[in-house]
Amino acid sequence: MDRAAQLNSNLVRERTSGADTAQVSGPPGIVWRIDAGVQRIARDSAVQAVPGAAPLARAINTWGGDGVIWFAALLWLGGRAIKRQAWAHVGLRGAEAIAIASAISGIIKGLAGRARPFLTPGEPWHWDFNHGWSDARYFSMPSGHTTATVAFAAAVVLATREWTPGRRAALIVPLCASAILVGVARIFTNQHWISDVIVANLLGISTALVLSRAHARADEARAPGTPSRYRRWMLGAGAAAIALLVTSASTLALLLATPNVAAAQRETSAVGRAWSRAFERSDAYVLGGAAATSVLLMRVDRSIGERVRGSSLQDNGFVGGVMDIAGAAGDPGTVLVSAGLWIGGRIRDDRTQKLVGLRALESVIVSGALNGALKGIAGRARPDQSPTAPSDWRIGRGIGDRSEYQSFASGHTTAVFAFASAVDAEWARLSPKRPRWVVPALYGLASLTAISRVYHDRHWASDVVMGSAIGFVGGRAVVRWHADRP
Repeated sequence: MDRAAQLNSNLVRERTSGADTAQVSGPPGIVWRIDAGVQRIARDSAVQAVPGAAPLARAINTWGGDGVIWFAALLWLGGRAIKRQAWAHVGLRGAEAIAIASAISGIIKGLAGRARPFLTPGEPWHWDFNHGWSDARYFSMPSGHTTATVAFAAAVVLATREWTPGRRAALIVPLCASAILVGVARIFTNQHWISDVIVANLLGISTALVLSRAHARADEARAPGTPSRYRRWMLGAGAAAIALLVTSASTLALLLATPNVAAAQRETSAVGRAWSRAFERSDAYVLGGAAATSVLLMRVDRSIGERVRGSSLQDNGFVGGVMDIAGAAGDPGTVLVSAGLWIGGRIRDDRTQKLVGLRALESVIVSGALNGALKGIAGRARPDQSPTAPSDWRIGRGIGDRSEYQSFASGHTTAVFAFASAVDAEWARLSPKRPRWVVPALYGLASLTAISRVYHDRHWASDVVMGSAIGFVGGRAVVRWHADRP
């Protein structure tokens, strides 16, 4: 029995026997009584039966999740596209507040390990330090959705102080109202206690205030009218790519790390259990870390490309041969080897080989499809197409047969890391005594493929970093999906 199941079993025994433990019931203080009382009111059948309340709460939860993230990106990118710098500035400040406040909220949630209301109804004081990282049901304090919407609203309030009163009110009144409604919806849907929502409000507002003050101090230290390098970069030519990357990563992290009511409570659904097993919180960290690293590398993509193109290794026949082989390993190598393992396993009636090959093939296909969609949407020019302009992005330009604008992220790298990840995970699951050389060989080859894409001037360094993360997560997700299925 795993840790979460043991904790739930303990909860059931304690309720049945009437045990009054400090971990479950906690001190009946004012916060305890308010949390329990508000939950009773929110879960009352009359309240839950209010016409339209449930679908409205779901819609508000969607806004508090990925909705506010994409709205911030829309202000940021839309303002830049139509040359409204004030809007772009507000969107950027809101996006910063969401990102930083949500990161702090996630750390607190994982460390606090507070049980969500639907897990311990009427017992608000159930905490299990550090358990929130591995079980989303113990990820209650503070409310992540509320933190994001409040941080965004507060950042917008502070960033629009120089706007005319009418324009300012038209933007901040709906945002502040929506932030309040998100907190109410999180309580109504039994995902959070009211104290989670209160702490989230404090965290969101504090983050926005600190960021606003930090920017003000930085502006005071520069000459009047001189924008910072950060502002030039974030509101300049590369803004579209950065916003798309960060927003997509943030949305995926939110979906993986803070599941909604249905995802957290559908214990009777076999498909639901398989889906929840497919992704882990660590996947969000891998993708988020890769996204952040890619953004940082974009600032040096040009210099890295110039160094590689001008290197004496370009004239080295042996190195060139190794890079050619490594590049072919990504495509078509991964598909051919995966299919070969699968067919060979069927012919030899070797279950391990058959399943390893099948999972690898599935992983390459699934990860490749996701990466292909990203390449088309991002529309980034390849370095051999635009060698001096790594910031040459145009949303949607890569859709269709336009390979020269499908640089981000690297498809070969995605495929080979998906293959390596799936083979590693599935072989370890089926045969724990596999040879020790397997893992370094798999990921060593994958790394060579990633290097070869930069060596051959087909990708920027930031492309291969993101491609490797997509493939790695995709391979493991496919294996987890099938782990307990026949």
